[in-house]
Amino acid sequence: MSDYKLLTRLYFRLLPYQVLLLVINAANCIVDSLYASNFIGKTAMSAIGFYSPLNHFLFSVSIMLVSGSQLLVGKALGQINKEAARRYFSVDICLSIGISVLTALLLILAAASGVFGIFVKDPVELSALNRYIYGQSAGIPALVLGQQFFAFLSMENQTKRTMIASFCCIISNTLMNYIFVVVLKMGTLGLGLGSSSGLWTFCLVMAVYYFSGRSDFVFSPKLFSWKDSFEIMKLGYPGAISRFVEMFRSFIINILIIQYVGSVGLSAFAAVNAVMAVFWPIPFGMMAVTRMLVSISLGEEDRKSLVDIMKIVMTRGLA
Repeated sequence: MSDYKLLTRLYFRLLPYQVLLLVINAANCIVDSLYASNFIGKTAMSAIGFYSPLNHFLFSVSIMLVSGSQLLVGKALGQINKEAARRYFSVDICLSIGISVLTALLLILAAASGVFGIFVKDPVELSALNRYIYGQSAGIPALVLGQQFFAFLSMENQTKRTMIASFCCIISNTLMNYIFVVVLKMGTLGLGLGSSSGLWTFCLVMAVYYFSGRSDFVFSPKLFSWKDSFEIMKLGYPGAISRFVEMFRSFIINILIIQYVGSVGLSAFAAVNAVMAVFWPIPFGMMAVTRMLVSISLGEEDRKSLVDIMKIVMTRGLA
């Protein structure tokens, strides 16, 4: 079998799992929207709509870290340099923990101090948004770390574990939303906590593999390096630009809807975004698989494989 056919088989074997990672977000958005609209009301849907730019920011940070670290780790593995691969993995995890915890604390502080009142004038809607942010903030470290674990487990061919983690995430989110929103009547706080519980389930199911010591990647905070951190961010930011742009787009549209339509329009916009999120995983999944394969080819200095990968993407992938 030719190298091109082998790469094609590998590409489309990895693609479903990368798509699945992004489908989780879409499924969780739909679950949250169903509970919000049926058991809380339009204020909850408005809170989801207001939070959407922040969600895009978190995913852009995750993609930046995943992109940069995968390129460096893949290149190191292609050069059979396991020590460098472990170092980049450790730096990536340290960055993920630091950025996610800092972001969560800043959001909690902003909600507690009433900063979001600049955009949300209605006190009822502002209270709903603040409570939703409190709940979502609890899951921010799990969201960012989960993205990293998923990417590295895929590189280690642990796709069954990532699939199990994905289904556990959706089940946990659905069940905990029912408990917090329907049974305990916690409103938007419960809605946010339900999402956070799903994200922590997703993260911990995958983290068990690293705690077991079976992984080739061993986390060590002592390996953290600012030089490697900047290298990861420099290589990763091009892959995150689209999410940054989407964040600003959502923010601007939210302001326009509030000014000219009202909270009802924001609720509708949030519902539409939840459904449209089902379609985005395909191109983003293609990008993730391409990045993974390209990084290894760069490490091996295999020019032919680079050409073959781009041919697969631009022909079979687009089709």
